[in-house]
Amino acid sequence: MTKQKKEDLLKVLNDLLTKEQWDLIEKLKGHKVGITKTARLNFLGKLLHKTRKISTRKGIARWLQNWTADKIGEVTELSSGKDCELQGREMGQSGPDVRMSPKARVLFPFTPECKSGGLNIKSAIKQAIANLYPNTDWMVVWYDPNSQKDNRNQPVVIIDGERFFQLYSKDWIK
Repeated sequence: MTKQKKEDLLKVLNDLLTKEQWDLIEKLKGHKVGITKTARLNFLGKLLHKTRKISTRKGIARWLQNWTADKIGEVTELSSGKDCELQGREMGQSGPDVRMSPKARVLFPFTPECKSGGLNIKSAIKQAIANLYPNTDWMVVWYDPNSQKDNRNQPVVIIDGERFFQLYSKDWIK
């Protein structure tokens, strides 16, 4: 169902609900729902929002960790995958999201923290700093799986601004 169709259906549903039905919904939810049409449409949209299964969310996280390991492998010419110098961390384990051999850490001096979906930047950076490999800088790799399928965004990398400009001045300006 396209986004436009869902919005149209929510408008129809809102128009069909009587005052008594809204009162019953408020009693069931335990709080007031605004009386404006916009407030009620927002409420219905959140009420009927479909959340992803945990297995789907873990699959997206695993894909992002493996994508990151593969990209690091491309720039360092190291292998990535199970029992290689670069490997996405198993779900539920603590530490950096990508396992990196000592050689990989020298060639790629960043410790990636992978995040998908909603992003709290401060929290992600704090976690990335807490999981740093020795002598590396933090890096957050973020991916939005909610972007529309036909216009899917690529993952985005966030690093410290000072570090970015150090890299830029050394390697890109000739």
